[in-house]
Amino acid sequence: MNENSVRGLIGLCVKTGKAQFGESRCLGAIRGGKGAVLLLDRAASENTKKRYRHACVYYHVKMVMMPEDLIARASGRDVMAVCMLHSELTEKLMVLLQDEENAAEDLRDRESDNEDKIQTGMSGV
Repeated sequence: MNENSVRGLIGLCVKTGKAQFGESRCLGAIRGGKGAVLLLDRAASENTKKRYRHACVYYHVKMVMMPEDLIARASGRDVMAVCMLHSELTEKLMVLLQDEENAAEDLRDRESDNEDKIQTGMSGV
């Protein structure tokens, strides 16, 4: 993940007021239709992950698990979750995260293909 680009976009969203922090404000933005994407720290508790996952699925908001402490470093706040509101910056962030997700998926596919080739080559021995 291009961490610097993601941190920069999160920071810009925070500075422009297009981010909500705290459980009640994040869930309120999701339920009110203002939330575009929820960024959740991987270090969050299972109960927190479950609560946000259910809200995001029900209200059709994308939820992205972020590396540990990335949200806190980008926003300057000690939080586990941030709900990004609809804006052009959020759209750019979602495109960047989607590109990273696609790149990771391509890498997994290539690794899987290599493993298949190795197993096929070994079966002939």
